[in-house]
Amino acid sequence: MTITLSRKFADFTLRWNPDEKRSYDSLVYQYAVMVNFLAIAALTLIIGLINGQLSATLTAGASFMALRVVSGGFHFKSLDLCAVVTATIYGVIPSVHVSADYIIWINAVSLVLVALLAPTNLRNTMWTSKAGAKMVFKAAAICVVLIGWALGSETVALALLAQALLLIPRKGVAN
Repeated sequence: MTITLSRKFADFTLRWNPDEKRSYDSLVYQYAVMVNFLAIAALTLIIGLINGQLSATLTAGASFMALRVVSGGFHFKSLDLCAVVTATIYGVIPSVHVSADYIIWINAVSLVLVALLAPTNLRNTMWTSKAGAKMVFKAAAICVVLIGWALGSETVALALLAQALLLIPRKGVAN
């Protein structure tokens, strides 16, 4: 659905703006990123409203994305699957409850994973090709986890762990 819609937007753009300088493929990619983001946002809102925990669901999403932007991680081949799974993760996190003692261990595991593995799979980020950029991304990812740890929030800790787990290399997936 995401790619089909993105192709329609690209066709429309090129049809109504013959002076458009971006290629068809570039437009499809840019629209796909936008449509995927909007799908995740809409599904997250719907799930948050259904589960009666909109604020916590949005907190989970914001925390996950704050780390995701600087750490990278696993990507599904299908943007539609990505949107559904991502929004589901955001929606499930507020329903998971762990004791305060476990929050410390969850944060510690997230910190170790990020320190060892971030950043990974940031192919689509132009900044990673700059000298020293990987260390900057790693430092930023570590800071996100440390800020989450300082907040002491169960929701934030679980969201950061979910994202940190996506840094673990998978067989047959380029990192």
